[in-house]
Amino acid sequence: MPSRDLTNYIDHADLTAEDFAAFEYLRAYLPNTHPRWELVLGVNSFTSDGQWASTEALFGPTDSPAGAGRFAQVYFDEHGKALPDRPTGPVSSPLAGQLAGHLPGWSVQPLPLHPGRDLADLHNRAWSWSWSGFTSTSAPHTAIALTGPAGEHLLVIRPGEDTPLHVGPARPDDAHHFFGSASQPPEVATFAGRLDLAAVTAEITGTLAPRCQQALWRARSHAAETAVEGLRALSNALIGETTWSDTRDRSIQVFDSEDDRNRRAWDHVEVLLDTGQHLLAGIRSTTHVEDHLDPLAGPDLRRLYVVENALTRLQEIRDGWREAVTALVGPPGTIELLLSRAENLRNEEAWPFSQRLADGPLPSLAAYVAPRIGTAGPSRDQQMNAAVARTTALPAQTTAAAPPTKPTAQPGRRELTR
Repeated sequence: MPSRDLTNYIDHADLTAEDFAAFEYLRAYLPNTHPRWELVLGVNSFTSDGQWASTEALFGPTDSPAGAGRFAQVYFDEHGKALPDRPTGPVSSPLAGQLAGHLPGWSVQPLPLHPGRDLADLHNRAWSWSWSGFTSTSAPHTAIALTGPAGEHLLVIRPGEDTPLHVGPARPDDAHHFFGSASQPPEVATFAGRLDLAAVTAEITGTLAPRCQQALWRARSHAAETAVEGLRALSNALIGETTWSDTRDRSIQVFDSEDDRNRRAWDHVEVLLDTGQHLLAGIRSTTHVEDHLDPLAGPDLRRLYVVENALTRLQEIRDGWREAVTALVGPPGTIELLLSRAENLRNEEAWPFSQRLADGPLPSLAAYVAPRIGTAGPSRDQQMNAAVARTTALPAQTTAAAPPTKPTAQPGRRELTR
């Protein structure tokens, strides 16, 4: 399977009708016998009524080295017909304009609904929910993406012109790192009958948006905590030959080389690169001066810059690696060797900075501010009043009055007397 970072998709405008016919053939029949294309990733499965159960497949040119070439990502309808991507022009929606007027500060974006990739992307946007009647070729009447001022992502779906309106959470860009039940996204709100936009927007801003913020925070905190625990375990890993006594503790991992250990560490680094900046922003926005004086959070807040600096350096390493591998040229064997060396170099450079994340306070601070996410925080005046109230409540400290001192004459001046 090609790496997510290295995949270079072919524009469907550069493909011919013969190419799409080849994709349909390769997806339906095995083994791969086409002279120009091969099936790289896809599942040939059917539903009980004989329709395709999966709608996406990845094809690669037979003359391109695996993992370093260009790939055609193709969606299929329920009868196995390839769906070429259509150019996306401006999308308009009267409902989107009306929602924008009721949601100041929000981004309201109507979504394209062409068969194929547009509809598959729309289905993938929904976070743990779906609506009836969805297929690769049958589009809903309306689809709108909402992005709130705090980074909330919601999806508005209306299957038909006179059907109920569904509003539910949308997946963020880093959702591929979320797993388990830690996220618990909010339930979908359904509005039937005559559409009351005031009620819809009140539900969005008052209920769905805060719950979406909380669900995102739980998911990202859980993913980051798991990644940090993984890096801490790798810090104690053994390299090379070990004795029987070294391996009695099953919690200690053993690797043949530092390259193997660093490769495992990079998987955790990727999680922290994608989730860490969101957590840092939330911690910065929800803490205030008094938290720095809190003995529980203060020391961690004062060390938070270590996490910020490490993430910045790791992002530079990842950006540099991506630029380097996209510039690789040569025969397939050489490309594979250079890719392996580039990954090892990337992982080696990242290892010391990953240890700073392992020792950093990101998980503990994310847990500390979790109750504040999605709730209205106190204003600056309220914070100041609370600080003054705590100050006036402290017991007064009395000191003995100092005896009066006799003024002394300034040098160079004479006292005048009568």
